[in-house]
This record gives sequence, C-alpha cells and structure tokens, in this order.
Amino acid sequence: MLRSWRARASTSFGSMAGVVLVLGLVVPCFAQDAPRPIRFRPLSDVVDSNAIQVFGGKQPSAGDWSSIVVANSADGAAEWSCSATLVGPRVLLTAAHCVDSQSGKARPLIITLDDGEIQFDCQIDQVYTDSGNYSTNQPRGVDDYALCALSPKTKQRPARYDLLAQEIVDLEPLEPSNAVLITGYGCTAMKVDLDAGDIVHGPFSQVFNIGDELVDSVSAYSVRTNSKAAKEPALCQGDSGGPLFSGATTANPTAKRFVRGVNSKVSAATGQLISTMAALSSPNFRAYLACWQKSNGAFRVAVKDPNLVPKCAAT
Repeated sequence: MLRSWRARASTSFGSMAGVVLVLGLVVPCFAQDAPRPIRFRPLSDVVDSNAIQVFGGKQPSAGDWSSIVVANSADGAAEWSCSATLVGPRVLLTAAHCVDSQSGKARPLIITLDDGEIQFDCQIDQVYTDSGNYSTNQPRGVDDYALCALSPKTKQRPARYDLLAQEIVDLEPLEPSNAVLITGYGCTAMKVDLDAGDIVHGPFSQVFNIGDELVDSVSAYSVRTNSKAAKEPALCQGDSGGPLFSGATTANPTAKRFVRGVNSKVSAATGQLISTMAALSSPNFRAYLACWQKSNGAFRVAVKDPNLVPKCAAT
C-alpha cells in the first residue's frame, strides 16, 4: 500500500485528473489452479522499536503491535508488501487484493515463527470477486477485505503463536471527524504532485508507521482520510491490508483500540491526497462475516458487539 504522510507536495493545487494506487504494489501472477502461499512474519520480529516512524506522539514498542504480521517481496518478483491482523485466536484479517489471484482463488498465508510455521486458508467475499476483473494495479472493488482461518494442514501450533496479541473488530460505522489511527508497513517516502494528481514512488524501504488522523468522509463501504497538502498521515506503498484503528492514538498506542477498516488504496487528485480503507461496518462485510463464521465452524472473529453480526442468509 502507499504511505504518503512523508510525501512532498506542490505548493499550488490543480484540478487535473487523479491517479489511484493500490497499496500492495504489483502482486505476482501465478498458475490459476494453485495460487502460491504468502509468507508472513510477526511485525515485532522484523521491526525494531526505534525504527517505528511516529507522526506525533511517543515512540511505541514493537511489541505493542504483535497482533500484526507482515510480508514483503516473498515471491522474488516486483517489490510489494501486505499486512494482516489477528482478530481472533485462529483468524487473520487482511485486504482481499493481498490474497487475490488471477483465478479468483484466495492465496493461503503462512506465518513463520522461530519455532515453526502456521498456515491459514483465506476466503475472499464473492461480492468482491464479482465486482471487477483481477488486476495487479488496483483492487477489484470496494469490498477489499478477507478473513483467513487456521488451516487443518497445521497439525501443531507453535508455542510462540499463542504469545501474539489479538485485536477486536468494531462493526459500528465511523463518522466524519472521528479520530482514527492509521498504521502500515510500507514505503518511507513518495513524491506527490497535487497539481497534476501524480504519485511517484520513492525507494521501497519499509518502515512501520503510525499517525493520527480524522475521518474525512465515509460511505456504506469505505472510510476515507484526507492528507491536507500531502503533509498529514496517509497511506503509502506497501501498507495494504493493515488495520485502521479507533481508540488508540500516537500518544497512547496501547489504549483500548478497535479495528475499523482495512487499508486499501491511496489517490491524488484536485489538491487532495485521499487514503481509502474498506469499512468493517459495511453491510457487505457484516453479511460476509456471518456466513464466513457459519461455514468455518468454531472459528470466530473477536467482535465488540456480536449483536451486530447478522444471521447468514445463504443456504
């Protein structure tokens, strides 16, 4: 995904057409019958606390984010990265475009730990698959989320896995001006020309970033923030799949926090730099969650208010 709160911007705002960028960068294509797994590692294993970039607030500990796992350039192809978040004892949440494939089959995830590996099988909402053609440049549609359950191929869960934290999902809708915490494990810089609506990638050197921002606008399916003059927190290339939080701030990152969205894309146009996250309050996500839990038996997502999960309408 694209990270833009350390971007440079032109001094005057133009009105030319904008550009939309998928945050995970180019994801390699694979044989249609066997999508290859993506290998993740806990963020706390790959990021030193002193290397976390904070936009205001205090320097957090990498251990504060042990619920997040990250993958990058796992296939030796174009540089790219994605994140996923533990939202239950055996459940991961990520962006659909992170695990999408040309065939429409979701790619499995493997978390590599120092004492073993653990595999997750992912499921993309059919609404997302039907909303557009597969592309390495942009999500198929707005329903850019996917849940992954512990695979039966994992015969023994590594002891280290049980030490990872878990987040709670809040299905209530956000409103404009609500405070949120943007997170992502993506690029360290990119050049933004708000006159032309262009975003130019910088060197793909990843850093975990957190920044306070206010919700700019919401729809039934998306949450958007606006980095004014491209100088405020925003998504950057490589941030795909990361969680959007409420409750926590850069000054208090360990406050009771809830996942409200999934990093999807960033766009520049008409003097604006807009970060878009898939809203977990959307009716499509709630319906998908209900049927996902029904089809996955004992697997449950940690939800703040389970009463907001509808009954699965599928037969």
